[in-house]
Amino acid sequence: MEAAIAARPQRPGWDGVFAEHYPGLVRHLSHLLGDRAAAEDVAQEAFVRLMRRPPPRDGDMSGLLRVTARRLAYNYLRGERRRRSREEAQAHDPALGAAGPAPAEGDADVRGALDRLAPRDRLAVLLRASGASYAELADALGMPVSSVGTTLARATRRLRAAYAAAQGTSGEGDGDRGARR
Repeated sequence: MEAAIAARPQRPGWDGVFAEHYPGLVRHLSHLLGDRAAAEDVAQEAFVRLMRRPPPRDGDMSGLLRVTARRLAYNYLRGERRRRSREEAQAHDPALGAAGPAPAEGDADVRGALDRLAPRDRLAVLLRASGASYAELADALGMPVSSVGTTLARATRRLRAAYAAAQGTSGEGDGDRGARR
């Protein structure tokens, strides 16, 4: 990627623009994000984006740079909020193996529940738990992206039921509505 950027004709003065605006931009982003390392990453990405697609006219780079960086920072914050939400949900979902009895016993129960799932359901749950996107799931499962959410919800419900059965609990609250038998 660096070679692609270096190969493009650059406007003179990018070093000067960087030296002039980077410290203030990182300071601004540090306050916004609450994390200096993330602020440095976002600031760097803002500069890279402006270098890839420079504005058509010379002008106030400061304003354009701040707007780009602010939007990237908001994207970062949204992503972090989603990540924390997923991690908290997984921490409270014994069917996904994050909580429950002693780790070795819980792991065996989860593996057993996964083994009882249909191959497509098992693949959907494991890929999603490993961080795959809906588009990646759709590709791996050979289905439209619009069907992934329903398939994943049903697979997760079946996993919970199988896990509850392995634990000897009822699991009725999770029900298996709409599942083919």
